Amino acid sequence: MNIHIYESSAVLLVCGLIYYLFDFSKKYRNLVNNVNIDLKANPSSKAERRFELVFGTIHILMFLQILYYKYNIFSLINMLQPCHQILLLQGIALLSTGKTGVLITIFILPALTGTLLAMLFPETVGLDQPFEMEAYWLQHYLIQAMPLYLLLRRNAIALRHASLNKGFIGIWILAVLHFFLFEIVDVVLSVNVEFMLCPTTAMDVIFPNLPQWLLVPSYRTTLTIMVCIVGTIMTALYIFAAKVLRPLYHGSAKSTKKHA
Repeated sequence: MNIHIYESSAVLLVCGLIYYLFDFSKKYRNLVNNVNIDLKANPSSKAERRFELVFGTIHILMFLQILYYKYNIFSLINMLQPCHQILLLQGIALLSTGKTGVLITIFILPALTGTLLAMLFPETVGLDQPFEMEAYWLQHYLIQAMPLYLLLRRNAIALRHASLNKGFIGIWILAVLHFFLFEIVDVVLSVNVEFMLCPTTAMDVIFPNLPQWLLVPSYRTTLTIMVCIVGTIMTALYIFAAKVLRPLYHGSAKSTKKHA
């Protein structure tokens, strides 16, 4: 436990230094100002707004469905899992017509690493409540697909402001959440949300086969570095995919306006 305390303190210290050295507050203010200007110049079309209201409501209802499942098994603490929070945040982004939706879209991209891993290596044991298994897969497919729409809507406002630099801020947010919020929750409540208290069974199988210097000071630092790398790649892939799809999306949007 002492190692975890020193490790978390060091990570949070580094995060604090990064915040001030890279002047995140100024970057955030500039981003908000530029986004607000673009929002005024690019209002939502009726078709876009209808789509957002429908799917935003679906996201919120699915979040409430998961809340119901967790309540039934006395596991509400697991609502803090990033997959569930991302589902809620995407719902808010879809329903939002202001800067909140754009900011969520930009900063959430690195976090999609976790939802992709949950699809590639699913932990579905115990999902035996009515439609819980189906909801699990639908939730993750929605989470992975929706960022492309969020990047492209309203003349691709979010896409124009998205970048690897903004993705780095998203990774910074993830690090602070894990080594501050999840760390406190796990220690105080003796739970293992986001594996900050101890490694999972699968990790216990993998880690002994790795060079031990990779796990210094603990496995959490190794996982954090991996998330930084993969999160950056994930951000780049979404931006690239959105740029490829942009002509198709806006061509379709123009066609819809002509027939409206």
